[in-house]
Amino acid sequence: MPRGCYPRPSARERFDAKWKADDASGCWLWTAAIDIGGYGSFSPTRVCTARAHRYAWELHNGPIPEGMLLDHVCRVRRCVNPAHLRLATHRQNSIENSESIPAMNAQKTACDHGHPFTPENTYLWHGRRNGLPRLVRKCRACEAAKDRRRRARHRADAARSAAPSTEN
Repeated sequence: MPRGCYPRPSARERFDAKWKADDASGCWLWTAAIDIGGYGSFSPTRVCTARAHRYAWELHNGPIPEGMLLDHVCRVRRCVNPAHLRLATHRQNSIENSESIPAMNAQKTACDHGHPFTPENTYLWHGRRNGLPRLVRKCRACEAAKDRRRRARHRADAARSAAPSTEN
């Protein structure tokens, strides 16, 4: 073999050399490159880069189905232990395991005025915010009260504009 030329280890060998088991948590902590989001970054070939936890999942469980994400059950982004990962939809991942505003709203059982979110008192509003589609629960009782106030305001405005002017 020419001097300086060594066989490249397999992707699996290189991957396994880049994590260290944490006995306390059971996590396999990624020790190589970490991306800006805190996830491990791995290059299985010279031309592509993958998130290390996704590569670990695919090594042990096969491809990730379309529309599914991997959720770190252990909540450690550097963890590449396939036993600490589960398949989840985007909604499951963002709502069930988060302290985000959408997660807090999803856990509410009543509106801000105390009306319960029951099927009879709730409807889903399909709208857009910042150009993105969104689905929002609306309280029928609060929306009805808001509509009554709006109609009363419009009636008052119409009565004011229809009243004869007393100015000379």
